[in-house]
Amino acid sequence: MAGEKGQLRKRVGTKVRGIGTAVSGYIAGSAGFDGLFVIKPDGRISVQSGIGNLGTHSVMDVHRVVAEVLDVPWEKIDIEWGDTSKHLPWTCISGGSQTIHGMTRAAHAARWMAKRNCRNRREDTRGAS
Repeated sequence: MAGEKGQLRKRVGTKVRGIGTAVSGYIAGSAGFDGLFVIKPDGRISVQSGIGNLGTHSVMDVHRVVAEVLDVPWEKIDIEWGDTSKHLPWTCISGGSQTIHGMTRAAHAARWMAKRNCRNRREDTRGAS
């Protein structure tokens, strides 16, 4: 091994070139986080998000699924974000693919549940079976 080590390194002045290996964990995506929003009487939707804004605006992007699933214009969506004093839901760390995967998934699940609940409530008030 010692003989090989000398053959793999090459020193030129103050620089040494060689072969190396690095190992680390990478987690692309998360599950088990909360999606929370309120449908207000005026038709606006207030999305509650614990995601912090690191400048990429993923805090807004992950919640665009609200507008899509509920068929509401994006202009009618208000987002409360990143301040624990507002009792915001549990979110994953803000870290690119981790945030997009975990929180879009949570938002999507919450929206479908709301849509189903609204349909069930409508059927209950109309007397449907």
